Amino acid sequence: MPVAKITTKGQITIPKEVREALGVGAGDSVQFVLEGDEALLRPIRSGGLAALYGAFAPNRDDPLAKTVRELAARYSGEELVREVKKVEREAARQAAAQRRRTSQR
Repeated sequence: MPVAKITTKGQITIPKEVREALGVGAGDSVQFVLEGDEALLRPIRSGGLAALYGAFAPNRDDPLAKTVRELAARYSGEELVREVKKVEREAARQAAAQRRRTSQR
């Protein structure tokens, strides 16, 4: 069973196997539910596809919007949200790498 220590600021690191089992990562929100003398950790799930409304430019030629439409055709609900988050993280990594390359010139 995974164990985590509480820092002096009251923070903990959620063990990797727990994050993976819950399907959460950096930037996701979790909820602590108290039940007697125990606390349960629950991921806060977004509102599905409706939560993505307005997240992407309406330009149909935008590659990221095209990718999201393709994902929406294959996935639904929480799976769709997880897949879109993966695409967003990769796009952010690529943008950061491009900024680094540009600043090094």
